[in-house]
Amino acid sequence: MKPVKSLMPFTKWLLRISIILFLYFMYFDTIIEFNFKNIEYLTLFALSVFSILLFIGGFSKNNSLTVVSGLLIFILSIVKFVLSMPTIDASMIFCIVLGLYFMSSGNYYYYK
Repeated sequence: MKPVKSLMPFTKWLLRISIILFLYFMYFDTIIEFNFKNIEYLTLFALSVFSILLFIGGFSKNNSLTVVSGLLIFILSIVKFVLSMPTIDASMIFCIVLGLYFMSSGNYYYYK
């Protein structure tokens, strides 16, 4: 059976929406505190901002906003993963993978 390649743009938008919803449902209580002296808060706040920018970057023809947002989501997710090291925060693996995916693919859809 062949894959349905015409669903690729739809799935990319679902991934963009899912990272925003994931951060909202998992870390909304932490983000709403406005504690700029805590490094963990700063990483979560920056992850939220760059996930919104990743969503906005999907509307532009230029790939730079999507690629830069994906790179920073990737880096900040690794930082958050390392900061929570005594207990492993496996939920950050989702953000790491999505950041790496959008950093490598940008806004392109591959129909080969």
